[in-house]
Amino acid sequence: MNVKVCFMLSLLAVGIVGTTAPRAEAAPRWQNGFAFWGPQSRLSSDEAATSLQSLRETGADQVMLVVSWFVGNAYDPDIRPGPTTPTDPEIVVFVQRAHALGLAVVIGVRVESLDGTWRAYFAPYDKSAWFANYRTMLEHYVDLADRMGVAGLVIGGEFVSLSGPAYTAYWADLIAMARAGFGGFLTYSANWGGSAIGNQGLDQLEEFSQIEFWPLLDFVGISCYVELAQTPDPSFTTLMANWGRWYNNRVAPVLRRVGKPLLLTEVGYRSEASAPMHPWDYLGNAGVQTALQAELYLALFQFWRGVPEFRGLYIWHWDADPQAGGPKDSGYTPQGKIAEEIVVLYFRDPEMV
Repeated sequence: MNVKVCFMLSLLAVGIVGTTAPRAEAAPRWQNGFAFWGPQSRLSSDEAATSLQSLRETGADQVMLVVSWFVGNAYDPDIRPGPTTPTDPEIVVFVQRAHALGLAVVIGVRVESLDGTWRAYFAPYDKSAWFANYRTMLEHYVDLADRMGVAGLVIGGEFVSLSGPAYTAYWADLIAMARAGFGGFLTYSANWGGSAIGNQGLDQLEEFSQIEFWPLLDFVGISCYVELAQTPDPSFTTLMANWGRWYNNRVAPVLRRVGKPLLLTEVGYRSEASAPMHPWDYLGNAGVQTALQAELYLALFQFWRGVPEFRGLYIWHWDADPQAGGPKDSGYTPQGKIAEEIVVLYFRDPEMV
């Protein structure tokens, strides 16, 4: 393991590295989860079963299966299955395997655009038709999830242009439908924002603070790719301070206002040199940095373990390919990297969470 990461872990062991938020007394245990990702044609394969077993061995007790449907472009209201949408039989096999391993399953529903437009920028020409089609899609997974004993549903996420106050009635209708047909927990995966740490001005991509339907859900959910540094080699102190700044200035006021606990429904880092500055950038090519990825995970866990409202996280991602990752890989998965050791430390040790 990298010398710097080892040093940080030794400080943790003797209690020198602290958190920037007080630890809650008798707080409920976290949801320790990964998003499971890969070619959906492999979802029910033997390779995926092997990978799911490895995921469980990290100490994870939750797994999120991301299910994508598609539109043709940002203006298209016609939501339909696409080239990577898993079939229901594939989902059933996956859920059964996860349950057999002792993993709770969460299904995360999302819509992608076939032309590559990020869903934050969707602007369907017929919004009523878009939401009607979305309801049809969601209703299908509400029924399937309830029949399969799934623990929770993420009913959508990162629809920045379609989740603000003007659309609350649409989402309230979707949530009421989901409540009537599904007995597990419900949340939504709102975008974290788009501005660098320290910029307290108006952030058009900060979705979670604009949502008015949080009281109807069980958790505030945030898709969390916060920019924690302005250089590729920040100190651990800088990472912790910037987490604290974002939480205190942006997140805590929302949690107090809506009175709900928090899930980081998607959070992760590439093992790549630009990860502290642009963790959302899946195309960066600044060089493999597995130790940096591990340090980012260390700061993530060490900060959020002390936040009273925090109830868990889903790491993006664990690959369906059991051979994915490794020390030469610059992607998001921690598989076979130093970061996996950090995840195991926190997921397996109840005193850490």
